This record gives sequence, C-alpha cells and structure tokens, in this order.
Amino acid sequence: MLVGTVACDRPGSTLEREDHIQTFQFGASTVKFERYENGGAVGVHGYYLEQRRLIVPGLYLVKSIDFFDSAYDATITVEGPLKVRVIAKGNYYSNDYRADRVYTLKPWVYF
Repeated sequence: MLVGTVACDRPGSTLEREDHIQTFQFGASTVKFERYENGGAVGVHGYYLEQRRLIVPGLYLVKSIDFFDSAYDATITVEGPLKVRVIAKGNYYSNDYRADRVYTLKPWVYF
C-alpha cells in the first residue's frame, strides 16, 4: 500500500490539514485566517490570510493576502474599516521571530 501511495500520489495520500482560526465579513467579501500544514514534520507549516467574494453560488473570487511560513502562533484582529492586523510569533529558525502587519483590504477583492 505504501508503494502504491508513493508511486500514484493518489488524492488524500498527503498529510494536508487546515485549521480555521477566524473569519471576518467585510461587506460582500470574507477574510479567512487559517493554520495550514502540508507534508508532515518536514512539510510546509504556517498561517495564511485570504480574502474571498462570492460571485455566483459555488464560485468565489479568491485573493491570497499573506502566508506566515513556519510561525508557531498567530492572532488576527480588526483594526478598522477594511483593515486587519496579524501578529505572528516564533518559527523554526528563531523563537524571537515576530511579524506585526496591518493589511488594508479592497472592498471588491481587486487584484
């Protein structure tokens, strides 16, 4: 079974996981903040921030805003109209790592 999994790379054979942290509604668009893991212990780990807007049922316009690679902990807060703040702490390279960023979102998810 292991050889089949490695050779075929069938769907579901990778260790991918998304943990929902928080969602904010800004007018017709939604901002999602989630913890992302892919590939087990040596894979990609971190937090990502995205903005999405429903175009028609089942179809979204999605904009990836940022990814905090290898962050151990992160929080998100609303700073004002169409603004969010993300604070990410610690990573594989340094426990002193700290990112404090404020993002101004576009009301219609322009790219």
